Amino acid sequence: MWGNERARPALLLVALILVVTLFAPFSPLVERSPTEQKTVKDVRFVQPRDDGVRLWPYTSRGQTFEQATLPINAVVLTDATTTYQLLSTTPGGGQRLYWNTTEKTWQPSRTAQANVTINETGVYWAESTGSERYTFSMSNKSSQWRDATYQLHHGTYFGSRHHLRLYAGGSRDQPWTAIQAHHEHWDWFRLRHDVNSLSKSQHYLERDFRGIGLVTKLSRERWANGGAIDADGWVTVIELEDRVTRGPQYDADQSETSSADSQAQPTPMDSQAQSKHTDTAPHVAVYGIAFSLVGLAFAGYVESVVEEGREYAEESREYVRRLRESPLSRYHVALFASTALIPLIVRVGGIAAEQAFPFTSPKVVGAPFYALLAVGLPAAAILFGRHLTATDGFTVAILGFGTGIMLDYSYLGLTVIPYGALVQRAVLLLGLGLLAAGGTRWATEPVPRHRYHTAGLALWVWALVWPLLG
Repeated sequence: MWGNERARPALLLVALILVVTLFAPFSPLVERSPTEQKTVKDVRFVQPRDDGVRLWPYTSRGQTFEQATLPINAVVLTDATTTYQLLSTTPGGGQRLYWNTTEKTWQPSRTAQANVTINETGVYWAESTGSERYTFSMSNKSSQWRDATYQLHHGTYFGSRHHLRLYAGGSRDQPWTAIQAHHEHWDWFRLRHDVNSLSKSQHYLERDFRGIGLVTKLSRERWANGGAIDADGWVTVIELEDRVTRGPQYDADQSETSSADSQAQPTPMDSQAQSKHTDTAPHVAVYGIAFSLVGLAFAGYVESVVEEGREYAEESREYVRRLRESPLSRYHVALFASTALIPLIVRVGGIAAEQAFPFTSPKVVGAPFYALLAVGLPAAAILFGRHLTATDGFTVAILGFGTGIMLDYSYLGLTVIPYGALVQRAVLLLGLGLLAAGGTRWATEPVPRHRYHTAGLALWVWALVWPLLG
């Protein structure tokens, strides 16, 4: 008994260490140094407009070509401020734009001055924050690295969202805005956003521009910058009208006139109104009989409901009795429930807090929820696992936490787990299982439980710190 209880977690620990040792060098969590430094001559450029300004169709973590991340997948042939205004306007026509002939750009104004309603698709692109990403542009006269001029998102920071980075470019007479659009979700265990798709957000952006009534041409051009996730190298190119006059807007005066006319309709004739009050005695008798029948039927229904309630109460008492007699204790249930629900509570709570405090930094909003995740899970494993045998604590903790991970991804609607997250979750599962196994207090076998504690805590902390080092 002593050997089995001690060997099972130890064998799993050895197996996981071997797996991590073999596959960690290929993990995307590990930042690999470039083999050689690239220069401008080593990369390919595209030209969004015939103005001589060329663009490197990628984004980069730093101002180097070796740190390329995601490709540019959309370009709007106007300046970045106009693009930002078109996307960030309140949906449903809550804000309007007018064409400023002096500035040659769309500008917000009062509804009475506006000549175009924008963003009628119901999509609300809000200002967003995110890591710095750079792109590179050059002309015959100069070249420079550019960071994002604007960042927008639709969704939630601590949930899933469509994220846009807008880069201003082009010449003064022919400006353009390069856009990097992607769909991502927040990974609480790695404190970062994981990108799920590029094509999904590209289609989402196209649909939004089709609904604003300003697009003269929407097409795709082959830039051959695909290969990342589901990017295919075809970039959306959007051309806007210089001036758009929309159809008739909502006329409040006309609406009020119609309402007044409807209220002024002639009333029924007096003779018809008076006829309703005659010959009421037969109707009263019919109504009385009908109410009596309904009352009898309702009484029978109530009696059947009461009887079903008694049967259900008896079945519940029988279920509780069997549960008490089963080998599962309340500590099994508590350990499973806590490890399964904490990840989902953190997810839902983080989203709710983000929406309740929209102007607070995400780092401040997310700090208490990350503490609950990083400290609450191992604390629950130790607290409830100490009343179970090592095998039960280890098994229940892994099953509960595994269920919590799947609930979290199901809540976000994700079907594919990134490889780096999968490796990290496996280490976290083993660490939490060892913490629950090491908390045994009533075990009969003389096993030094602090060894499980030490190994489990080391794995847990290592798995949380590991992504941050990359």
